[in-house]
Amino acid sequence: MASFKIKKNTGKYRIRFTLDGKEKEMLLPTSDKRVAETVCGMVERLVEQKQTGEPNRLLTNWLKEIPDDLRQRLERAGLVEESKRLTVAELYKKFLESKPDSPKTTLTAWGQAYRNLIDYLKGDSRYIDTITIDEAIAFKAWLPKQEKADRPKSKRKKPADKTSSVVYGRSGVKGTLSPSTAGRRLGFVKQWFLFAVSRGWLERSPFENISAPVPVNPARQYFISQEESEKILEACPNQRWRALFVLSRYIGIRIPSELYTLKWSDVHFSDPSKEGEAGRGFIYIHDQKRKHHGDEMALRRSPLWANVERELIALYNEAKEGEEFLFPEVKKSSNLRTDFVRIVKRAGVEVYPKIFHNLRSSCETEYERAGVKPTVYCRWLGNSPQIAVRHYVQYGEEDFQTGYSIALNSGIIGQDSQNLPGILPGILPGQVGTLDNLGLQAGGKQIPQTPEIQGVLQERKKPCNSTQGVLMDVNRLELLTSTV
Repeated sequence: MASFKIKKNTGKYRIRFTLDGKEKEMLLPTSDKRVAETVCGMVERLVEQKQTGEPNRLLTNWLKEIPDDLRQRLERAGLVEESKRLTVAELYKKFLESKPDSPKTTLTAWGQAYRNLIDYLKGDSRYIDTITIDEAIAFKAWLPKQEKADRPKSKRKKPADKTSSVVYGRSGVKGTLSPSTAGRRLGFVKQWFLFAVSRGWLERSPFENISAPVPVNPARQYFISQEESEKILEACPNQRWRALFVLSRYIGIRIPSELYTLKWSDVHFSDPSKEGEAGRGFIYIHDQKRKHHGDEMALRRSPLWANVERELIALYNEAKEGEEFLFPEVKKSSNLRTDFVRIVKRAGVEVYPKIFHNLRSSCETEYERAGVKPTVYCRWLGNSPQIAVRHYVQYGEEDFQTGYSIALNSGIIGQDSQNLPGILPGILPGQVGTLDNLGLQAGGKQIPQTPEIQGVLQERKKPCNSTQGVLMDVNRLELLTSTV
């Protein structure tokens, strides 16, 4: 039996009850008699629940709605178990503690998503179980409208020709988050709340049924042709840049995360004295992006093609005695992008978007076109076939026509429409009309001819800027800037 009584010196109510044979007292943070009466009744039910062990739905719902101060008093009195409720800040901290080996770039990406979340919630003190599905839906709509964070200004001196330092789509460009960036950050938030569910801190995630698509922008895909690759290679100012370029373009190595870990002991040059497969060269690549998945993913082996081997032999001959790494000047924070953009301009090739990513993409696209199985070349490049198709392998008019010819010549698809009897090119069955340079005139309506399909691979951006005045130290590879 529980009872309540007001304390004259404070004007607040106190509740007395017996639990496990001991008399206890709990002070209430209120002077409202009706509130005290309600709480007293709930305390009686809590004592009874403790004794019988039978759950009470009324109590469960009431405990979810009471203020945090009152719940803490009930916990100290031993009437309810200590709450496992977490704030957004506590959840994020525990998630980071569960991923101790995460690379710095991943931590940076998580931090950006976390800042977006607390900006939307107006603080990090919200309990995660108070965030509703409606708020999750609103957060998804709110996220793409946020402005990009300003990048820190480089301390490196600018060249005399300011136009030569213009970089495609990087710092200094104002605007909102791209759909892919917004989708990726929303996916991170979903991951944290699913982590809370898996640990029992949350019954159900408010983001559970909210999709977090990461759309691919075809306009930012660019295939670097063999002709362009040769021009860029010839424009490289030294052997280290030549080796860097062929490793990215023909091996698909990630820049810079997999570049600074390369050792000469990872390179196995071809051996002409051995026949067949035993004499072929290959290279081990330390997969920084997937090493947290285990030893099997930490190291991958890729063929060492002749054009790449030629550049690596030349680099080896220039290396100092006892030098361990292929690129000792390159560090995690090296900004190779700025000088590589200048090399591309100097080669007379337009500066394409995603300057290093598209080198890797072009490598994977060529493997696909050559007929190498995705399960094979994805082992060489360190991704899954699903990721390769979605983010790397490019598709254009050339692929359409090649696929069309292969399917047609297989004999299992059908016949070419040009060989079908009774049909003129450009005229649909059952229609009568005449063709001119505008298309088919039928029934008084003009049916325009289908324009020539322009594949993504044939798209080109604006012509590259003049390379006059571009400053570059041909005797070095490493730059002074600290960010990629």
